[in-house]
Amino acid sequence: TLKSLAVMIVLELATLSLIPVLYDPQRFNWAARLTTALVFCLCFAFFISELWLSHQPRLKTGGGADSSLETPLTALTTLGLPCLWYAVFGRWKLTRRKRAAAAKIDTLRIDI
Repeated sequence: TLKSLAVMIVLELATLSLIPVLYDPQRFNWAARLTTALVFCLCFAFFISELWLSHQPRLKTGGGADSSLETPLTALTTLGLPCLWYAVFGRWKLTRRKRAAAAKIDTLRIDI
């Protein structure tokens, strides 16, 4: 179906964009930002589809399998918004402070 084809394309795009990030995260920072932007778009699409396109009741009626607005809102706030932050700013923290001590640490060489 068209839905399963779209899911497969999105998963392949996420996988292909993560391969260079695993190889060299600082050189391929754009690929990490692309992946986090994709995660935000998926969370936002899930929220929109449950908000407007679902014709089920909005309040949870007690069952765990019931559809409600709580699940997509939780996904959007816990996954989507931090991914949007990283996709826009390229970092997780608010300030851009260089860690000079971490940059100076070299690998330990032991000759036996």
